[in-house]
Amino acid sequence: MKILGRILGVVICLCLHQVFFRLDTSKATSTATRDERSTGSVNQERNVLALLDDYKKAHNVKILEADATNNTRVFVVGTYSCPYQAGNRIFHFLNGFVHAVVLNKTLVWKYCNTNKICPKHGSVEDCDLVLKRADWIPSWQTIVGDVKTELLHDTRRPKRERVLDNNVTKREIPLDQLWNDSSSTKVFLETGIVEGPGLWWLALPEIREKNILSPAAFQRAKTLFSAGSDFAYGALFDAAFQIDPALLPTEETLLKLGLDHYYSTSIALHSRHQNKLDQGNDTSIEEECLQKAYQMTKKRSTSSSFQSPTCAMVLMSDRSATLEGLQQKRPSGCTPVVASHQTGQSFRSEHGEFAGAGFFQDLALAQHAQDAVVLTHHSTASLLIRCVWRYQRFVSNTTGDIVSCTIREPNSTQCNCRSERI
Repeated sequence: MKILGRILGVVICLCLHQVFFRLDTSKATSTATRDERSTGSVNQERNVLALLDDYKKAHNVKILEADATNNTRVFVVGTYSCPYQAGNRIFHFLNGFVHAVVLNKTLVWKYCNTNKICPKHGSVEDCDLVLKRADWIPSWQTIVGDVKTELLHDTRRPKRERVLDNNVTKREIPLDQLWNDSSSTKVFLETGIVEGPGLWWLALPEIREKNILSPAAFQRAKTLFSAGSDFAYGALFDAAFQIDPALLPTEETLLKLGLDHYYSTSIALHSRHQNKLDQGNDTSIEEECLQKAYQMTKKRSTSSSFQSPTCAMVLMSDRSATLEGLQQKRPSGCTPVVASHQTGQSFRSEHGEFAGAGFFQDLALAQHAQDAVVLTHHSTASLLIRCVWRYQRFVSNTTGDIVSCTIREPNSTQCNCRSERI
């Protein structure tokens, strides 16, 4: 890919390559059995947060200001824009964040203002009205000093197999140690376009066996993904961004989810349509998946002295017809909950009428669903919802079984669900 704008530093595209992401990242997701909810998984989640806390203490704005004379510091550029095409562009930033943590380099943010890469990007000030970036992250524009430009590759979607190819001999120098002797030059590492939560493979044994990462960097990768890929990316999002309070659901809306009700079941569904000719009138697969998720998660009272069970379903879609249809055809006894949408016209008509701020209103509401998510395969927006939702289950102290389902998988007309005990 082309370098996004003029960078006042050295831009190096990392030789760490993603596997082309799939919605099912089960290899990286915690899969505890129904009898296993132990302190082990809780400790893994806490270890992820401790790793991020330690990282922020070593790489924040104040540390950088105090270290202004250090010309050998290495930076990873996290590039993003919002509110349009949020899934792709936020994951681009988060994957830069992954590299920064694993390689132990300083993350700097850069707003994507290149129309070829980020159409309808708007200004960073406009983005701040929707998604607020954390103050601890330095800006790439504040980095000055001697510069040098180097580009290692420009492959749009490099494959993990190019790194893990059995014909590749072991690296003499791990990637995280390549730039330690940069003399008087500041180095910027640009991760390239990495769409989706695809870097979980950095924690695979082959990475260490081939000396792609040093023992210390590999341990950081293992810790970061120890509670699963979804949790890791959700935690990274929480560390870097906050949805503007004006877009958060009202207390009245949250009450519909029954969060204060012991026997409440709440499910979030995101139906994404990637064909602009598809108006979303056929909701049969969504109906099937909602019913399946409900049957897997619904809570039943066993005594007349208890409250009756309740059910709420957060409905999200880029098509009005889908939202209207599902409100009529939801599982019996379940209350539909739809965010108050700001309408927005993206640069592609297939993004629907709720693109932009409307998506972040959906995301802000969906993260409160306690029991299940139903998401669209191959949608980075759905992936972002699932990662934030999974992380929020830890924040809200959710315990028990949670369910993740997918629709529109290739060559499948079924709803595929998996359960995880947390």
